[in-house]
Amino acid sequence: MITKFLLKQYRYALLSKEEERIAEFEQIILADGSTREDIEAEKSWAQRAYPLIDEAIKLRDQGYFTESLEFDELEQRANKIGEPLPAFLKTIVQSAAKVETKNTIQTNLKPANKSVQSNRTKKFLLAEIRQKASWGKNGKAQVKSLLEELTERFPSAVKDAERCMEIGRAIGQAKDEASKLGQAGKAKADVNKLYEKLTEEIGENNSYLKSQIMDMYKRGKAMRDRSIVNEEMKQQSSNIINIAPVILDLDMSTSNRTLEYSRIHPNFLPVLPPAKKWTILVDDTGKVFSKEAQNSRNKTRGRLVGVIVPDYCELSDLKVGFHAVDEPFETVKDVVQKILQSPCGVLGISVDAIHALDGELWYVGVETLLDMILRLLPVDQKTSVEVLVEQREDYTTDFSTLLSTSCSICLNRLSRSNPYRAEQISLTGKFIKKKDHLWNGYADTVAFCWGGSSVSGLLNQSNWINSCLLDFEPHKLCRAVDSLLREASLSSQEWNDLISRPDADQSNSLVKVLLDNQGKEAENNPELWNRYLDHVQKHLYSKAIDMRKLEKQIAWLKSYKPDEVTFSPRMRLLWLTTQLAQANHLGKTDMISAYQKEFEDLCTLIYPEDAPLTCLTCLNVAVAYMNDFNFKTAYDVVKKWIAKDEAIPGRQYYGQVLSTIGQLNAFIGNQEKAVEACCAAIDKFEKLTNASEMVKDINQTSSFKVIAMMDSDPVPDNMTTELEKYLGRTLEEAADQFAVSANEKEFYMHHIFLRYLVHVNTPELKPIIEKYLSHKTEWKTGQFHPWEMILFYRALLQTDVAARKAYLDQAYKQVAQADDGTLKAIACVILGSLYYYDSSRKEELAELTQKVINMLPYLGEARVTALKNQLETPVEPMAIAKAVLPFNFR
Repeated sequence: MITKFLLKQYRYALLSKEEERIAEFEQIILADGSTREDIEAEKSWAQRAYPLIDEAIKLRDQGYFTESLEFDELEQRANKIGEPLPAFLKTIVQSAAKVETKNTIQTNLKPANKSVQSNRTKKFLLAEIRQKASWGKNGKAQVKSLLEELTERFPSAVKDAERCMEIGRAIGQAKDEASKLGQAGKAKADVNKLYEKLTEEIGENNSYLKSQIMDMYKRGKAMRDRSIVNEEMKQQSSNIINIAPVILDLDMSTSNRTLEYSRIHPNFLPVLPPAKKWTILVDDTGKVFSKEAQNSRNKTRGRLVGVIVPDYCELSDLKVGFHAVDEPFETVKDVVQKILQSPCGVLGISVDAIHALDGELWYVGVETLLDMILRLLPVDQKTSVEVLVEQREDYTTDFSTLLSTSCSICLNRLSRSNPYRAEQISLTGKFIKKKDHLWNGYADTVAFCWGGSSVSGLLNQSNWINSCLLDFEPHKLCRAVDSLLREASLSSQEWNDLISRPDADQSNSLVKVLLDNQGKEAENNPELWNRYLDHVQKHLYSKAIDMRKLEKQIAWLKSYKPDEVTFSPRMRLLWLTTQLAQANHLGKTDMISAYQKEFEDLCTLIYPEDAPLTCLTCLNVAVAYMNDFNFKTAYDVVKKWIAKDEAIPGRQYYGQVLSTIGQLNAFIGNQEKAVEACCAAIDKFEKLTNASEMVKDINQTSSFKVIAMMDSDPVPDNMTTELEKYLGRTLEEAADQFAVSANEKEFYMHHIFLRYLVHVNTPELKPIIEKYLSHKTEWKTGQFHPWEMILFYRALLQTDVAARKAYLDQAYKQVAQADDGTLKAIACVILGSLYYYDSSRKEELAELTQKVINMLPYLGEARVTALKNQLETPVEPMAIAKAVLPFNFR
């Protein structure tokens, strides 16, 4: 039987019809213990897959996208054949830009001659221009960028592009008009006339375009229906809040805090008008309702969904015992459309986001979902709420008293943060069977969509993810909502929790709206803004930096900086240093060139007032120069601090100066002085009274020390002892543990461990290497530097050329899109290593080499020569890496 890792790679080769790779993998598979029968079975599998690939190419050429129903149907059939076919088809149908970026579609999508390939790329670009033009003002920037690329690569295609823009604009205008027709209550016949007019204008007629126009009409109609409901509710009571109601505050009056929810989603609960009575239907999806859910597959992960129906919503009854999994796709689609077009709420939580307790979390999830609903429910007067939870296992209709008790507990929890709201709500609950309520199928359908890949297209089209169906920890969201409704600012930790979320940048997510609301307050509250700035600075100085989070934090602070915040020179220096540190961690070098003079002037001015801050700035300036390979200037920046008394910058910063001197010596090849400076720095850090800071600084400097030791000639006798001391484990333990881990806190250790195995590679290390390789099928990968180097060294541990090329290719893809300095140089070295085995990469390597040389003026003559020579007389990977990447850059 073929191992899982090889099986996936072999199937990709078969799907791509790459004869050379297929032959290479077959040799590897046979050497791995599999049989010819296993190989023939996979070729038979591929024969069943090829017709679907042809269909996918047709969909792509016809302008369909992965969100279309046509692709959904194709994906369902692909799922039956098996992985990785669904992902392969998705890549085919994706836009040209994504295909070119990911570079996963190979030979069967590449025509034999380059002119045909160029025409195909032109076709993709034109399709993108057309699509973005249909977005109106929102797509203006993308259209401009695509036009620049098109005219550069295909000057003769300008007229085609103009026509595509005309068509795109016409489609966009038709969509707008269709929405207006819906809002005006016009009949479908008017939409059909609009579509006929459009087809005459653009000379096209296809079902996908028609469905887009009709969807916009339906959206407009749904908006009209809701406005009618809102107007009726207004007439019933002058106190009822309109389309985007404000949730009431602690007292008996409306809160001054207006939370703008209307942009999130029409089914997002606070968007709805209040009601006198609500019915909440709760259902689940998935199998794993325990703390193991965090490690389970998406389909098996436990989730709970509520459909919240106000008394003014006329949901049609479904058939008795409706179960979405047993219904045809079109029926499920119709139920989803009914929910989207009805004034009812949708809210869901994932069990793996709940605090991980031992035991069953299903019932804990039910209570947690109720906590969220009670906080988001539109309330302006007394209202009754009935909770109907579809029974599961032991929680049957006979145990409804338990649910009633939980309702009381949930209201009690709400009363602690918002007593007025709790007083307005009367809450009852019971467990029901699937057939006990004719609306239960709506909750069942939403849960089915969230948990079932076969209807993933419906879920994507609904836009419920992150707006109504939430993976964020419910207790943290509850706290954030409570704070904002009390007109209290988010604490630094609450703000940090929100901004750390992946959906913090998604325009229609609840998290994004909460952050924007807080941002508007911070713009008018410099003290609050400075509080968050202080939190970011603590994150920056902690040494445990999360780059994704730091980038979001800095972007938010920039967006909402109060106009009246006039930085003092000291605060200006602190603000610039914070941004420089972020740029350094991303390998960027543009900021230091832009602000070099300002840094110098501010440091001179601030030194008598705050010497430690100016030292910190100098340390970050030095790192920026190191990223630019400008080691001489970096040394000039920090050397003046060595002669000062350590009390001036403080012991910690003085130790960091010594550590930086150690790095700079290692960069220029003076390993003995590098080790000496690192030892002196560690001696300073060991005297720090702050234990956590001491450990972080010692660990970082120890990493520099062991790298310098392994680059020494000869390697010191105590090398292994020092490395194990740094790793905090034996080499045998490291081989077992790092091989199966993707722990971000240890990936630098992982990198240094592999660097040692490859660089030193003595006979004594052979058992360690074999132990690490024995876990090959369990190897994990992550994002960001130094994962590309981990993959690079994994490649060099391979004895088989095909496997080595495969890992080098993975390593290059990790860093191929890097835009700045050091990472660009690393990418060039990895691509140069690939070129050593694959001469077809020469053109790509030549282009990248020139970019690196232009980008890094301080690269130095020897490194430039090594890069140029690699194009003509390529050397093996380790040789080019040593010639170009100094010290910890490799």
